[in-house]
Amino acid sequence: MSSDANGPGTTKGRLKRAVANSLFSTKVYDLTLGKGAPSAFVGHIRDAWPGAADKANILFQGRYEFAGESRAALNEPPWALEGSEYWRAELHGFSWLRHFSAAGGEAARLGGRELIRTWIEGNENWHELTWRGDVMGQRLAAWAAHAGFLLEGAEPTFRKKFLTAFSRQSKHLGRAIKASPEGRAKIAALLGLVTSSIALSGGGKGLERALEQLRQELSQQILADGGHASRSPSQHFAVLADLISIREALASGGHAPPGELTGSINRLALSARFFRHGDGALALFNSANEVPTNAQGLDIETILAAATTKDKIPTSLNQTGYERLAAAGTLVLVDVGGPPPPLFCNQAHAAPMAFEMSIGRERLIVNCGSHRSPEWRMAGRSTAAHSTLTLADTNAIELEEPGGVGKRRCEVTSTRMEDDGSTWLETAHDGYAPFGIVCGRRYFLAASGGLKGEDSLSWQGAKKRSGHPFAVRFHLHPDIQASIVRDGEAVLLRTAKGKGLTFHAGGATLSLEESVYMGHGDIRRSEQIVLSGALGADGAVIKWAFVPVDN
Repeated sequence: MSSDANGPGTTKGRLKRAVANSLFSTKVYDLTLGKGAPSAFVGHIRDAWPGAADKANILFQGRYEFAGESRAALNEPPWALEGSEYWRAELHGFSWLRHFSAAGGEAARLGGRELIRTWIEGNENWHELTWRGDVMGQRLAAWAAHAGFLLEGAEPTFRKKFLTAFSRQSKHLGRAIKASPEGRAKIAALLGLVTSSIALSGGGKGLERALEQLRQELSQQILADGGHASRSPSQHFAVLADLISIREALASGGHAPPGELTGSINRLALSARFFRHGDGALALFNSANEVPTNAQGLDIETILAAATTKDKIPTSLNQTGYERLAAAGTLVLVDVGGPPPPLFCNQAHAAPMAFEMSIGRERLIVNCGSHRSPEWRMAGRSTAAHSTLTLADTNAIELEEPGGVGKRRCEVTSTRMEDDGSTWLETAHDGYAPFGIVCGRRYFLAASGGLKGEDSLSWQGAKKRSGHPFAVRFHLHPDIQASIVRDGEAVLLRTAKGKGLTFHAGGATLSLEESVYMGHGDIRRSEQIVLSGALGADGAVIKWAFVPVDN
């Protein structure tokens, strides 16, 4: 993974885009995009993804359900509706056009045209969000893929408006691609460049330039173990979906996909299943929700079906920084990586050694997740929002607002051993080095499915300032019932399906406190087990265990 001081998680990166945006917003720049239009598309584009007629019916009713939010616009276009940045990005990305094509018929065709016509009237010129590289890339890909359906029998005035707007956006995207946000957003922008190059000219030098930029991005973003450089399961799936769309666009235009593209899809697909719990949804690490966001509105099963890989799920993603422990229906996913490099750390969380745990198809221990509001999103990035250890109410990694990581980062190490169905995992990080402390955590998942752990805080160097408070948190999924038993020495946990476990610990004070869960993008009340105490002259050692209860 490479690093860049101009990445989206840095002040320089944001300043760079602000300067570019100030140019794009001028009337002089708008004139350079021209008003001419091709008479028709040269190349044919296929959508890699199926639409759903029932979703078209929802859109016909004026209900726009994107990114976990629902907004209504009855008998009027939706472009003035307010929503989160994620909702508006999906709305203006037009990936939902596939549902109109799936519905078919003149009513769907006219409805799609009217939405595009009103969008062009209100967004003909540059706008910071609607003309952002990733949003525009998704939109160009959607317009090109469904142009045949939309333009069939269309009046010349609409055809000209459509093709003019497409041409202007394509020209802008070719110029603005370098100023586009990095990571998944850059891949989405390149999807638009590849697609528009094929649609407008059948390929040529524009396609060659786009594919060369794609190769460069893949070399930086896709790690050797198949993980994404952002370390986010959601971003992982979104990138995989966009790369499959690029592959389909190339195939429909008669172009062979580069080997780097095919290899990246295969590696991403294999490691993508690593992040799934027993319920099939994603673990909540580094901005992820249970269902991937920014993935063209697609679900996990649809994306994986198109990826066509059935290899065994890996147990370790060494470069990405995750471990997967499984035995007797118990699954434990552990974050053993440091923060991503500046180029990809915009949504990074401060959660070294954090874990999630599920029993069968039911989640037990979780992280809090991510939310669309800036305030809750920042709270969800904190160390305390994860099932890990926090010292002195301080994040283990310095987080910046609205995104990115500061100068105080951390290194994480891990060692894994397996024997006769049981797994040992030992991890450590130096995120609290300013306190003179190194944190360690040991996991032991027995072949029977029981989990034991040990957290340690060890002094490093001569200065030992005892008294700093610590808290080891275990956030519970909202469906888990928890009650303190054994005179405050243990917690009885019961899943919705009636499975029972006892949690007990030593070396700290046990309590049950309020928490929140944002796995679906909304906020649900939940609880957390907290083991609290204060550092002594010898540091601290906290032992804990989840023991299945015979029902």
